[in-house]
Amino acid sequence: MGHHPEDHHSQDTILQSFILHAQAQAIQVHPAIEPYHFLRHGSGIRALSVLEVGTRLVCVPKSALLTPSSIPESFCAKSARKSISAHALLAAYIAFDEAFTNQNGPSAVWTATWPGFEHFRASMPLLWPARCQGEWSLPSLPSNEAPHFSTQSNLNSPRTRRDEWYWDGTFSILPASIVSVLEGQIARFRQDLETALSLIPIAKDAYRQSSLRAEDSFKYAWCIVNTRSLYFDPSPPKAGHRSPQNQLEIPVLADDVESPAHRNRFQESNQYMVLCPLIDLFNHTSNPTSACKVTQNSSGFTITSPETLTGAKGEEEELFVSYGPHSNDFLFVEYGFLLPGTENTHDAVNLDSAILPALNTEQKRRLDAKGYLGEYTLLSPQANGGEAAVCWRTEVVAKIGLLSAQQWEGFVDGLVDEDDLGDGLKEKARAVIRAWVETTRQHVERGVSGLEGLAKDPNGILKLFADDFENHEQAKATTVSTDQRGDNTKITEREARIARRRYHLVLERWRQILHICDAYLHQDQI
Repeated sequence: MGHHPEDHHSQDTILQSFILHAQAQAIQVHPAIEPYHFLRHGSGIRALSVLEVGTRLVCVPKSALLTPSSIPESFCAKSARKSISAHALLAAYIAFDEAFTNQNGPSAVWTATWPGFEHFRASMPLLWPARCQGEWSLPSLPSNEAPHFSTQSNLNSPRTRRDEWYWDGTFSILPASIVSVLEGQIARFRQDLETALSLIPIAKDAYRQSSLRAEDSFKYAWCIVNTRSLYFDPSPPKAGHRSPQNQLEIPVLADDVESPAHRNRFQESNQYMVLCPLIDLFNHTSNPTSACKVTQNSSGFTITSPETLTGAKGEEEELFVSYGPHSNDFLFVEYGFLLPGTENTHDAVNLDSAILPALNTEQKRRLDAKGYLGEYTLLSPQANGGEAAVCWRTEVVAKIGLLSAQQWEGFVDGLVDEDDLGDGLKEKARAVIRAWVETTRQHVERGVSGLEGLAKDPNGILKLFADDFENHEQAKATTVSTDQRGDNTKITEREARIARRRYHLVLERWRQILHICDAYLHQDQI
């Protein structure tokens, strides 16, 4: 089930074999590029020599795509397809059909390039213990070892929950902004698993033989589809329609669906989910000038070199595409990675967990009526020309408690100018927003300090981030148990490595959010 060797040279051999297989499928690959296993982050595509702007790098014909329509009706009846998502259908086919499960099957060379199940277990919160969505309490530590808060915000505030937390050691494991994305993903996965097991005969049989093995196989395949699928509309373009460029279009997610128009797009988008050999090896960049251009038509996909001149410089000369303008919260949950540091030019922090509890029922009703309830965002400096700033929705909600109902509605409807609503309104709204950001910062600071304190316990990371195995079969590994979890359960070195990877991903995201909050609070004081 997707377990592939981690050895650098073995991966290079796999990728070289895949190129020959791809060319046999009529996939055109420019001789100046190749799949390559990067030591830092795994497989990708690199340039071997200088590439002029607009050079055609890859062409993948429609015949090489795995699409819902290419799955035979013997696997899933036509009548059942009306009740199952394309995501579930593709995942079930990968999980249970011999075309993908047979190691000598027609797709074996392609699937050998995919990440293994351990990769997803380490990086995607969907596959982590449920406790990771809640809170955790540190054990009592000597005062000289207890976690301390930084004082970067320099606020002369009275005693807050932040001070109380210093004593009880409780912190949220995942940021609230990640949990909100994750909850939608979990709902989609559960729905897809349920429909696949009820509508696809071979999936039913596999579940009856071993429910644990069948669920794990589907989880792995579902993650493959979730992280590697593209949007492909096989119909000819309409007059005046321009194909999307510069980024891969991914299917609309179910938790993005709000209006009837969005629901129609969701149904249409997921109907056109496909998996595409070779293009699925390109990694993501948020920099539009360094992203290769991606175009599609009824014949397939084409990728051309980016706007900036590309020259081979060893491993650094990786070629990228853009998966879309996504924050690191989204990339973490949906793809299992973070763009490091401040590299993500679309990064932002969701402020809903600080703002929504501060609103009363009537305010929420009025906001909802105007379409302004929720989705309050703090943009990172790199996403906003060097300055952290809140979105317009946050500006709107900040004024709802400062204006009369009539004034606020006039402001929202554009009938009243902000300057006509009284002196000091902007400053008062800024103070309200600042308080919300500070509340978010305090919560983030608890998360950072809690995770840093967790590492002081020799078994702390394993206690929190290692999986709970229900039986011996689930915990099988080829390595010898070397770590002790602390509750008399042996943890293999492989499982310890996965737990540490989870820990470092979460800590990195907490620190990124802290940096964004501090950037806003610091510039607001200037």
